[in-house]
Amino acid sequence: IVLLEKSEGKITHANPAAEKMLGYTTKESIGNKLKDIGVLIDLGDFQTTMQNLNKNGMIMYDDVPVKTKAGQHIDTDIYLVDRARLVQCNIRDIAKRKLVEKKLRESEEKYRLVVDNIVDVITVMDLNLRLNYVSPSIMRLRGYTAEEAMAQTMEQIMTPESLQIAAGVLEEELKLEASGTADPGRTRIMELEEYRKDGSTGWVENHLSFIRDKAQKAVGMISVSHDITDRKRAEAERKRLTTAIEQVREMIVITDPEGTIQYVNLSLIHI
Repeated sequence: IVLLEKSEGKITHANPAAEKMLGYTTKESIGNKLKDIGVLIDLGDFQTTMQNLNKNGMIMYDDVPVKTKAGQHIDTDIYLVDRARLVQCNIRDIAKRKLVEKKLRESEEKYRLVVDNIVDVITVMDLNLRLNYVSPSIMRLRGYTAEEAMAQTMEQIMTPESLQIAAGVLEEELKLEASGTADPGRTRIMELEEYRKDGSTGWVENHLSFIRDKAQKAVGMISVSHDITDRKRAEAERKRLTTAIEQVREMIVITDPEGTIQYVNLSLIHI
C-alpha cells in the first residue's frame, strides 16, 4: 500500500509490504512519484486521473510492469482508491497468479486437444438433460456439428423407444441418489438408437455417470458414447439366420475341426 498526495501524486507513505516488494525503503519513497520507485504506470494528467477517480471511486490498472530497485521486473495489478485528501495505491504482485493461469491454459489446451480428437463422443448435460457440451466427434457419429447437436432436444436426438429407456434410467439413478446409499462412482451402460443428419438412425453404447461438486452432490451428467451400429446389425443378422435354421426339418450339426459338436438345431428333438 502506497499513499499519494492528491495534488501532485507524490508518495506520503509506503507500508513494509511495498518496501519488501519493490526494494525501496519508506524514506526513499516519500516525496517521490510512483515512476521514481519503479512503478511504470502512465497516469497521464494526474489531476484528470483524480477527477475520474472521484467519479468512479476506484481505478484499476491490469498487468502493470514494475521494476524493482534490484532491477527485476514483476507484473502487478494496481488499484487507486480515493481516501479523503490522499489516494491509496494498492500494488499486488501477480507473478504467481500469472504462472497458475499459464499452467491452467496449458492444461486446458492439452485436455481440449484430447477431447476434440477422441473418436468417442463426450457429452455433458445438466440433470434436466439440457446439453452443456458435445465433443466435435459427434460429426462422425451423427453427421451434425457440435453446435448443431447442442441446439437439439432429446426428442430430436433419440428415437421414442430409446428416449423412454434413457428417461427410465435417469429416474432410477436419481432415486438411487436420493437414497444416499448408491456408489458415487457408478456408471450405467445403455444401448440407444439415435437419429442421424442424413435421416437414418444408428446405435450407440452410452456410458453415463454423474458429475459431482466438492460435496459429492450430483450436479450434472457426462456420457461417453461410441458407435455400435455394425455390431447391432450383425447381431440382428445372426438372429435371423438362427431363426431360419431352427425352422428347417433337417438336422443341422456344426462341429469344430476336432469334431466336437458346437451346435444342433431343434429338428433333433423330432428324430
